[in-house]
Amino acid sequence: MHDLIHQCGWARMLDCWHVEVSKCNPTCKTLDDYAQSTPAWEDVVELSIYLALNYLDQVDAYDIEFQNNSIILARLLQYIELAHAMKYGDIGRIEATFVHWALVFKSVCKHKYALYLIKLMVDMKYVYPELLKWAIHMNWLVNPMGSKDGFRGVDWVVELMNLHTKVKHLQVRDCGEKLTIFLR
Repeated sequence: MHDLIHQCGWARMLDCWHVEVSKCNPTCKTLDDYAQSTPAWEDVVELSIYLALNYLDQVDAYDIEFQNNSIILARLLQYIELAHAMKYGDIGRIEATFVHWALVFKSVCKHKYALYLIKLMVDMKYVYPELLKWAIHMNWLVNPMGSKDGFRGVDWVVELMNLHTKVKHLQVRDCGEKLTIFLR
């Protein structure tokens, strides 16, 4: 599912780039044509800002399809941002996405998730002493392999250990007519 979300996000972003590049420069029929035209870095940045302002979270009463696609793209980009921050262990960027995710949780009626996320934000900012904040930050993610992009959420590692325990240590014993499976 994680890979599918990334691929959908990238495809939608590339489609937005294709539409705008075609509008700005009609001679560029594809993004490869645009890349071969060697645009100035300032132009790429300017177009990126334009895309962010005009394609994310746009409300359009006359074009519901565009509005829905705009909302979907914004949520996909937020997920990609969170996943990238987690992969590289950037706790500050993860915390910066909390407000967005609390709002998403509220909008899909996951009020308990939203409440606990906001409570965590408030506690980390105003309640917990510095050493406790540091300990929490150091234990949100783990990097079992020690690679630069190998950080994972602690719960992911625990679930993986549970899977390995159940699958790799599966014993099958023949008890007469029945086959009994014992999971350790």
